[in-house]
Order: sequence, then C-alpha cells, then structure tokens
Amino acid sequence: MNRFAILTVCITLGLSIAAPPAGAGTYSDEVRNPTNRAYEDALVRLKVDLPTPFDATGLVVRKDGEQVPYQVEVIEGEPGAVEKGHIWVAPTLESGQTARYEVTLDGDPQDFDARAQGKDRGNGHVQLENDKAVRIGFEDGELSFTAEGVSVMADRWQTDMTETSAEAELLASGPLFSRMAVRYQFDGKAGLDRDTPAYAETLITLPAGKPYALIHQSHTMHRDDHQIWRIEGVDRSLDKGLMRRWYDAQFSAAPGIEEFDLEPGYTRLGETFIKLQPRWSQGYDHGWFFGATDGDHLAGALALRAGKWHFPHDNHVQPGVEQTDGAAHLKLPTFRGERYWALVLGGRQLADDALSLAEFEGFAPLDKLHNEYILEWEGADDSTFGVANFYSNNTNPTAMLRGWARNAVRDARAGQTRNNLRTLYDVQARMDPDWFGDYDSHWSPINPNFYTDFMKYPLARLVTLRNHPRFDELAERAEKIMRDDFEHTVTLPGGAGNEAPGYHEYAMKEWAELAPLLREHMGFDITEWERWEEGARFLLRISQPEGEGSRNFNPAGDTHPGRPDPFDVARRHGVRENARDWKTEEFPGFGVIFRHNSGTADETYLSFKAGPNRGHYHGDQLAFHYAHNARKRVIDHHVGYSPRPGQEHMHNRLAFFNDRFEWANMDGHERLIAFETSDVADVAIGQVDSERLREQKKMPPEDWDARGPLEHFDQDIRYRRTIVQFKGGAGEDYFIFRDQYEGPTLGVRFCIHVLADRMQRRDDAVHFDDDRIRLFIASPREWELDSLPFEHDREGGESTQGALLTTEGDNVEFITVMYPGGDARFERIEDGRGVRVTIGEQVDEVTFHHGLVHQDDQPGDADRPVVTARRNGEQVLSLTADAIDMQRHQGDVGLFVPDVGYPFGPLPDWLIRQRTEGY
Repeated sequence: MNRFAILTVCITLGLSIAAPPAGAGTYSDEVRNPTNRAYEDALVRLKVDLPTPFDATGLVVRKDGEQVPYQVEVIEGEPGAVEKGHIWVAPTLESGQTARYEVTLDGDPQDFDARAQGKDRGNGHVQLENDKAVRIGFEDGELSFTAEGVSVMADRWQTDMTETSAEAELLASGPLFSRMAVRYQFDGKAGLDRDTPAYAETLITLPAGKPYALIHQSHTMHRDDHQIWRIEGVDRSLDKGLMRRWYDAQFSAAPGIEEFDLEPGYTRLGETFIKLQPRWSQGYDHGWFFGATDGDHLAGALALRAGKWHFPHDNHVQPGVEQTDGAAHLKLPTFRGERYWALVLGGRQLADDALSLAEFEGFAPLDKLHNEYILEWEGADDSTFGVANFYSNNTNPTAMLRGWARNAVRDARAGQTRNNLRTLYDVQARMDPDWFGDYDSHWSPINPNFYTDFMKYPLARLVTLRNHPRFDELAERAEKIMRDDFEHTVTLPGGAGNEAPGYHEYAMKEWAELAPLLREHMGFDITEWERWEEGARFLLRISQPEGEGSRNFNPAGDTHPGRPDPFDVARRHGVRENARDWKTEEFPGFGVIFRHNSGTADETYLSFKAGPNRGHYHGDQLAFHYAHNARKRVIDHHVGYSPRPGQEHMHNRLAFFNDRFEWANMDGHERLIAFETSDVADVAIGQVDSERLREQKKMPPEDWDARGPLEHFDQDIRYRRTIVQFKGGAGEDYFIFRDQYEGPTLGVRFCIHVLADRMQRRDDAVHFDDDRIRLFIASPREWELDSLPFEHDREGGESTQGALLTTEGDNVEFITVMYPGGDARFERIEDGRGVRVTIGEQVDEVTFHHGLVHQDDQPGDADRPVVTARRNGEQVLSLTADAIDMQRHQGDVGLFVPDVGYPFGPLPDWLIRQRTEGY
C-alpha cells in the first residue's frame, strides 16, 4: 500500500466502519458550518457507521433528500468490498447552515461529472485535471503543473545520489478530487545512521473547483539534498514576486503583501526570498505565502497545517530566483521529515485571497472541525464563532496573549464557567497542533517559554468549560500539553533548563499559577511530576554567591539580574537544601558548576557552560563565569536586552577571526565529554564544533536575529576546553585552563572579562588591579595583548577590563592559570604542556598529554593519561583516555531547534540522535 494511504489513517480521525444496529438501512450525518464564514465545495468525511465489507459502487448519498456527488476513499479492501475507508462529500454552506446527509447501500447512484479527473495513461504517465483548468502530469519521470498563464516543473535534483526510479500511482479520480503519489528512489542510504533507503514521496491531491493542488511530502535523503520546482510564465515572464511574512524587521505585527522584483538579494537570504512555514514566527526570514506573477497570472506556494509537518525546520519551502535567467523557483529540502502545503496556480488575485485559502485548507478546514473538534453542547449558546486570524500578532506569545492568560487564570480562580461554543472552539483551536505546532513533530516554539506562554491561555480557559459533558477528553489533551512542556523545558537528570536560567524560572512561575487549577479541575497534579522539583533544584544549585550569605541566579544567556531569591523559588517547589552541602557537580545539558567551600564567605564558584541546551543563550559555548570569596570576579557578559552582548568575544572563551571577519561567532552546540572530581582537584572537558564563522560587531548592542554574513570552511573549527580546579591547601583555590583549537588557519583570541579598574601585562602574565586576578600564560610563548573594556549602567551596571590574548594558526593551544592573588609562583613544565604552581611550601602540577584535539579521543589504550594533577608529588587526579566520551549523554530533554535569534548552525547528528529517541 502507498505510504500516504497509511498516513491518512494515522493523522486524521478515520471512520470506524462497523456493523450498524439490527434493521438499520440508512445511515445519516449532519454537517454544520459553525463558523462565521462560508465554505464552498469543502471536502468533508461523513461520520457514518456502515457494515463491512460494503460495496462502494452501490452507495447512494443524499443531501437534504437530493442525491449529491460523493467519493469513497478505500483504506483497506477494494471498491466492491470496502473494509475500511472514508466517504467524502463537498458541501457548500453559509455561516451557521447545516446539511443533512443520508447514505444507503445497494442503491442506484446517479452519475455526476468528474470535476477532478485522474487518468493512468500507461507507461508511467499519470494525469490529473480539474474544472479550474489546473493540470498535473507525470511523464518520463518528470512532474509538471500548469494553469492558465503559468507552469511549474519539478525538474531538478540536488543530490550526490543517483535516481534509480521515479514512479507515479493514480490513487483517486472522481467528482470531488483526484490524487496521485509520486515516489523517487535513489541508490544510496540516508538517515542519521545511513540505514534507510533514500527516497522522496509526494502525495498530490487536486480538489474540484479549486485553483491549487495540496502537496504532502515525505522524504529521507542527505542533509543538503533538495529538489527544485521551476516557475515560469507560459506566454510572458513572471517578473514580480509577492510575499507575506510572519513578522517584519521592526519587531511588530506581520506586514501585508510585499511586491518586489524577482532579483537576488531582495532579502538577506541571497537567491532565496523567504522560508515558508505554517506557524507564527518571530524571524524576519520566515513567511507563509509566496507567488510569482506577471500582473495577471500567478504561481506560488502557501504553507498549511503545522500538525502535518515533521522536522519542520528542515522542511521550509524556499522560494527563490535563478541567478542565470531570473526565473523563480521553489527549493524543497528533502533531508528528513514531512511538509504539507498548497501549490497555487491561477490569477493574481490568489495573493489577495491567500489568507482565506489558508483558513479554508489550513487552520479551519470544515472536515477538521466536523471530525476532530467537539462542537456539540446541548443547551449552550449555539451561535457561530469567528475563525481566528492565526496570521495576526495575536499568536505572538510575548504580546497581548500574556495579558489574556492572566485574565483567564483570574476568571478560572473566581469559579467562572462558560457555556458557549465560541469558547469551546477557541480552546480547541489553540491546543490544535495546526496553530502553534507540536513538540512530537519537533516544532521549535522559538523559545521553550513561548510554548508555555501560548498554552497557558487555552489551559486556563478550558477550566471554565468544566460543565461540558466531554470535558474529560479535553483535559486529557491539556495533560499531554503540560507533559510536553515539562519534558521539553527541564532536563533530567539534574533539572537543567532547556533555556537560560531566568527564562527557565519564568516558565516554572507560569506553571505554578496553573497547578492548582489543573489539580482541582482536570485531575492531574504537575507538582508531583519529577521535573517540578528538579527544575527548581537546578536553579538553586547553579545560583552564584553574592556575598553575605545571599545568592542570585546564574547569569547565563538572557538571564537578567535581580531575579527572585533562588532559595524562595526552590521552597515554592518543595526543595530545601543547604548550600554548604554542595560539591562540584555536572548538570547534563548545561555543563558543570565547580565549587569549594560552598555556602561560606570563602566560596569558590565557576560556572562552565558545556552543554547543548541553547534556548535564550548566545555565543557562550564553553564560556565560564567566576566568583571568589563569594563575590563575582570574572563576568560572562549578559546584561539584559539593552545592550545585550551576544558576541563571542564578550564571553570568557576562545574567539576566532580572519581577514574577512575581525569579530565573529563560530556557533555550534557544545557538549561535556569528560568529568572527574577528587578531594583536591576537579576536571571537566567540553567541546564545540562548527564549520563556519558568523560576523559580529566589536561592541554591543547585538543585532536581533543576526544570521550573517557567514564564511564556511572545508574543515571544522574544533574547540576543546579543559578546566582543572585546585582546591584548598596553602593558598587560594584556583583554575588552570587548557584551550585547544584545530581547523583552518585563523586568528585565535583567549578572552577574559574581569571586574577590575585596570590591567597590565608583566612578562608572561596579565595582572588585574595589581593582583586581584592574575592570568599566567604557559602556552603559547608568543601572544599579543589587546584591551576590550566594557561598562554599562543597565540593571545594576558592570564595568570590566577585557583582556584579549591573540595568536594565530591551525593548531593552537592556550594553557593558562587564573589565580586570585599574588602569593603564588608559576612555571612551565613539560615543554609548556603543563604548569607548576608554587604557594609557599606547596607545589601543584598539572600535565596535559598530547598536542592535538583529536589525539585524546582516538582508539588506543584506555588508561592512556590525558590530564594528570599532583600536589607535593602525590597524584590527586588522573583523567585517562577512556573517560573522554564524544557520545556522552547530554540529558533527557526534548529537542530544541533554535530557529530564530539563535543561529548556531545545523543541529549536529549526535544531538538529534540523543534527543529524538522515543519521539
């Protein structure tokens, strides 16, 4: 059976065709238009129970007593003996109008015109055509679409595999719709593990009376593979583009239709104009409609049904233009997953009608309302409801929706009930995956807290519908939403947020407002779920000391200063802990917190961002934030929104540059690959890889949603950081860093930003405020010092001295000691691959083995040393080769796809494998 025939059963509410009550001979259903808009020729599946098997060729379907055209979709069986299927009708209904349908067996059905013919002409030639003069053909392996004045040819593949077959199958022909499936197969295998035969399949449905074809595509190929569908005018060129974005560059509501010349460079995407997706987005590069026109005719694409997309961010429909001749095209990626969209073909007015078409086929198709929504409520207000404008800024979770949610919570707490279909519809629509996407399909909510914000409103409003007889069914959907939210926000073990600590706490606060309502009215208690406590415990345990016994939030990402007391947050979630009990600890997804004397005035604290959770984070992969004697000393700059330094060189880590980009981010997703602790020393190793640099400004403010320019390299930029903490003994706690870089020849900067008034270089060390902090450089021998001071007065203000230690090469190693004070001596050992620190009579040594990043994770002796630490000649820590694990698990949490504002590059395969397991 064709794969899409199976999918139809899975993703829709398929009819359950079972034996009717004894004596029953007529089977009826009423289709009502509950909205305030009209539907014309709307395809709808009837909810009727027929005995099986039944003969579909003898069915008679009457609407209000008159025979009407219908079509049977056979899922199992054959037309003369249908075991499972759908009966489709196509009513035209005004607002509030109802049509009564009756189905009888073994009748004398009337012949109706085949308004959407499908023909199999043999030799692999399949053709569809409807009464709107839309023609679709597949012949000699090529797929084409034509209408008056326009044509679209799916004629070019971009892949290194060889196409082995291209076949079309006619699936339906009749008075209501025709359908074909086109399947391409290739000679290679694809998927993350290259174990799936590579294919691409397109299911095309051509409805009667419509100027478009519905396209449902599924594929598994290589990462950059795609197909090009070329758009042309029949008699004259299509030289203008029409586009609808989700958001404009002024951070406001979506603009209207943009008209532009079909030339490269209209947007910042070069030859591509926009990336189409069927879900609201905060990104400038995302839209939902594109058309190419000559002023009279139009061909284009309309993104539909977010709930039918899988791995959506790999499946954007990408309209663009050919550099050679200016012809428009649609680039259709085929890496993995599914997408659902409409190819529109006809007159220029289709651009003006795009929103209406999207409502009709996307957000509120009558078939979905009839079969998937609860729309009955005896005694309730049965007035029609308005189809929500999903394309407006009302979908923005950060806008007016937050106020609506607060009001909905207030109403629910006050015991308010609503007995009207308008609220019943609105709640279901907002919980519908077609509106805001679904985590199971790997939709990114842009940030996890956006999903929390968006869903808070319908969940609170749902409480007011508790008198509905089918309330329990809606409550089950609410519980699924909450579990998804928890599972994609809080990482286990350890409770790390999928986004920065401040936003993680924000989501938890939103949950706390809903918790009593959900417990009392929906029968589930989120405060009993493991992630409820673990998320709060994480915020507490990574909190930084602020002196005099107080603590504040870890400042990573867009976490603003002045958050609530972490102990108060924890107590509200049932977590009570003593900071004096904490030791150096790993938090999968986030990284490591190094500690000593925690909870005292002598506390040492260093936060190492070595995990791939990246919601509301910026260029801080492998960066650290440091406190000594319970006070901040080295700042990882995050200062709210104005200014917000997203630059890599404003973080305490290596930064990279070249002749083209003096200031740049490497992006990528970091991971912790080794971790060991002992009584005297602790060590952690993290790594991040990228194949590009992305240009940045030297100083804040950061540009929102900055995506380039980019420079790609043939070999990866590979950055590995090892941090060793020495604890106790004769002097202060201190840290030794090993920063390794391999890749193309680049400029490399070691960056550190210290709360200090001045700095200066003395031989092989940089001193801040004399010796408040000393940075000794054991390797490399040659480096240049540049200054990058920064200060601001936002949210309490900060003033730092930034030291940039610069060298260049394709294999660079920095080994540095960060010591808080002046009572220590530093020496190079092991030819600069180690360091000796002498404090009075105490002698500490750290030796780093091997000189290249890749040498430490190559197969070899498991006990081969990588890091060795000694105190007074006695070994206190040894990390061997078997401790380095490039597949180390980075935590059980959903896959966050940073699609807007956080362009870290493609999700790496290792992260996809870990975080899509079970989804």
